[in-house]
Amino acid sequence: FGRLQDYVERHGDPRVPTSYTVDSYKLGQWVNNQRSKWKTLDSDRQRRLQNLPGWTLDTKAAQWEEGFRRLQDYVEGHGNALVPQSYTVDGYPLGVWVGTQRAYHKRGKLEPDRERRLKELPGWVWDTRASQWEERFRLLMSYVKSHGDAFVPYSYSVDGYPLGVWVGTQRAYHNGGKLEPDRERRLRELPGWVWDASALRGVSR
Repeated sequence: FGRLQDYVERHGDPRVPTSYTVDSYKLGQWVNNQRSKWKTLDSDRQRRLQNLPGWTLDTKAAQWEEGFRRLQDYVEGHGNALVPQSYTVDGYPLGVWVGTQRAYHKRGKLEPDRERRLKELPGWVWDTRASQWEERFRLLMSYVKSHGDAFVPYSYSVDGYPLGVWVGTQRAYHNGGKLEPDRERRLRELPGWVWDASALRGVSR
């Protein structure tokens, strides 16, 4: 319980991820044990746990909070909530968890408070296609940062993803009048961006 109090002091609540350990002590499992044997706990222990801000007996709620906390950690490390579907951390399938939240939202089954908290994260999107676009755009920005411009050769790939092809697709959408105005603006603002692919002739990287 003392370790749990320390956790609350640092994190603001007792929503300890199941896999969480501190000094080799499996605090997350201990917290789950308190929930599972709640009816057999003496009243004083129940009272002390209930007095912790954010305490819940709902294991599903606790699991959701674990996913959300891992997502917050991802945002802190990457600057946005655009988690690739295949992304895992410490064996936890965070990308799948994020996709599940979008699916619940689409079916109208995501609680309003959870919806609000997710929506407030930088870069959060409900549309998976929009999420994929943002992920590709982030790769393009990384390219710009490394090369100084957005002149991406058509054959260029990064981590197995054909970024040059994606860039060409954006030009095709633009030329066909199918590129959303905001996306068009963001691409246009990149240094060296061109809509005419012929301007890339002679560029080799």
